[in-house]
Amino acid sequence: MVDEASLVADRSLFDQWMEGTRQFVPGFFATLMEVVEFCNRGWPLCRTNRGDLDPDNHPVEQAKRDRLGAKARGRCCFHNPNVSDEQSPRDVYGFRLPFEGMSPSPAFPYLISALGIGIGALFQDQRAIPADTLPESLPIEAPFGLPKASEYTGATADGMAQLGRLLFFDPLLSKDRSIACASCHRPELGFADDTALSEGVGGNKTLRNAPSLFNRAYGASFMWDGRAKSLEEQVLLPIQDAREMDLPLTEAIARIRSEESYTGLFDRTFGRPADEEGLSLALASFVRRLKLGDSPVDRFRAGERGALSAEARSGLWFYESRGGCWRCHVGANFTDEDFHNTGIGVVEGKPLDGRFAVTKDEADRGRFKTPTLRGVALTAPYMHDGSLKTLEEVVAFYRRGGHPNSNLDGALAPIEMTDADGVNLVAFLRALSE
Repeated sequence: MVDEASLVADRSLFDQWMEGTRQFVPGFFATLMEVVEFCNRGWPLCRTNRGDLDPDNHPVEQAKRDRLGAKARGRCCFHNPNVSDEQSPRDVYGFRLPFEGMSPSPAFPYLISALGIGIGALFQDQRAIPADTLPESLPIEAPFGLPKASEYTGATADGMAQLGRLLFFDPLLSKDRSIACASCHRPELGFADDTALSEGVGGNKTLRNAPSLFNRAYGASFMWDGRAKSLEEQVLLPIQDAREMDLPLTEAIARIRSEESYTGLFDRTFGRPADEEGLSLALASFVRRLKLGDSPVDRFRAGERGALSAEARSGLWFYESRGGCWRCHVGANFTDEDFHNTGIGVVEGKPLDGRFAVTKDEADRGRFKTPTLRGVALTAPYMHDGSLKTLEEVVAFYRRGGHPNSNLDGALAPIEMTDADGVNLVAFLRALSE
């Protein structure tokens, strides 16, 4: 005989759990709940049909059946109206259900609960695609402190950037529609990511740390190893990469053409249906609008002495003198757009391929692209493998002179600096990110 008080309590807890987890995958759990409710009144787990509980007189059963309607009245999904309630699934269908013979109805909800918790955790771990919270208009003009960049001009320039913006936040461009460009280049993180290696479709990890997209309009080459010669070439690579979005370009174009909203936008912008060139131009046009300047450092250099704190001013002085940071992080965008071996990623004295993978020149082994320092406080973790978690760790790494290896860049050597110098240098880097 079923203990009705325990049954009511158990089902109450189960209902509470279901309500809490529905927020992660509403459609799945709504269906799952119906299956649970539907099957929970049939044999072999629930003995409602065998007389242990009278569903018409039991308040919990009655309330739940009223929600589901007539389709679930006293029958489970395996029920055959021509078969007695006393017969088992084996008698009727010739097979044994995996849960046949188990204890009464509380058992089935708990089995489903275990499954649901696992699925809920899976969905909870997957980060949502960030919303587009950017300003409505992204100006083509360079901000204070930066020179004029190479930009698309003409009547369709704004249309291209807007189209690229829509595509940047759209999971349509990933194989399983689970991620977008913005998933690894998150606006709130300086268009970078806060994990060492980002997660692509199917849980795959990217080969390198996601770099910031700020000021790529000033880039001379693209990707950490410089394999892409233009931004238009680069924006298509993550879509096809099996570790990232894993979608062949032919399928990406077919998907875009199947979407009525995109069909109209491509026609108005390019005067033709979506194609690889249009996709490339649209995405690159949007990325070119992502500029960061007008920092306290820029204003200080222009004569506004109060723009920087005392610590940041000392950090700027150290950066431009004893620190030698300017050798690689030079110019208005604080990068030489070149490649250097700092020793990051060296294993047993042997550096990773880096730029060598592109040029096949041994002198390029272990060399990776110099990133901009603008926005750097937003883009942790750092380096091409994301191995340094904070700006303080980065400063300490260069203070030691990098990591020794056979191809270490000649500009790197231990730096004579105090702890206060390190604090000031970080203050300068943070001011450059405001």
